Amino acid sequence: MITRRTPWMTLLAMAALLACGPLGAAQAQPAPEVVVGSMATKLLRGLVNVATCPLELPRQIDRHVTERGAWEGAWVGLVAGVGMTAFRGVAGALEAATFLMPAPGNYGPLCRPALVWHDWDAFAPHRQDIPAETTP
Repeated sequence: MITRRTPWMTLLAMAALLACGPLGAAQAQPAPEVVVGSMATKLLRGLVNVATCPLELPRQIDRHVTERGAWEGAWVGLVAGVGMTAFRGVAGALEAATFLMPAPGNYGPLCRPALVWHDWDAFAPHRQDIPAETTP
């Protein structure tokens, strides 16, 4: 049974949707080439992260040995490496599966750094403590 309120509610909902339409159209849309390039980058990054996620194990061990010393760093790095391997693998699979969607942040990476080999040496003391060589 249709009540008398149904047509008025339908008209009100349609008017609200029509009023909101121009608001979304006022935003600048990126060029299709940019969108497709971002999608391809997200898909490739996801597939690479799935394939290279086991490299998180030596990366985390190296990082924690540098920070904490050999004994403690090896064990903490092993546990962190196993966790980061799982995280990077799942994040890569999620990025590859959702490469058509702009989330998160306009096709941005889920992991930081985006790929396992980025900033590998960021924790090495030799990069911070030793000044650059000067020639006489």
